[in-house]
Amino acid sequence: MDTSITPDGVLDFWFGPPPRASREAWFRKDPVFDAEIRERFGEAVTAALAGDFSDWSATPAGALACVILLDQFPRNVHRNAILGRASTAEEIAFLSEPGSSF
Repeated sequence: MDTSITPDGVLDFWFGPPPRASREAWFRKDPVFDAEIRERFGEAVTAALAGDFSDWSATPAGALACVILLDQFPRNVHRNAILGRASTAEEIAFLSEPGSSF
């Protein structure tokens, strides 16, 4: 597991600096944005899918970072490939745990 990846690092990348707001990149296909996610977080996505980072769910910020690693980043990392939705089972398991809600 890459210990340099932190919940704050994921959230800062995804939401941008405070005040956190929506970003245009979320709503369009952008090969450059996808490549940046793949380069910076591709290994972390694989690790999260294998169950690493599960301790992050102990805090609200960590739980949100896990959701991004398990749900959104795989869509960008594997855009236009069947693996783009590989995390569905993990998302369900994570969100089914006591205290999780959306």
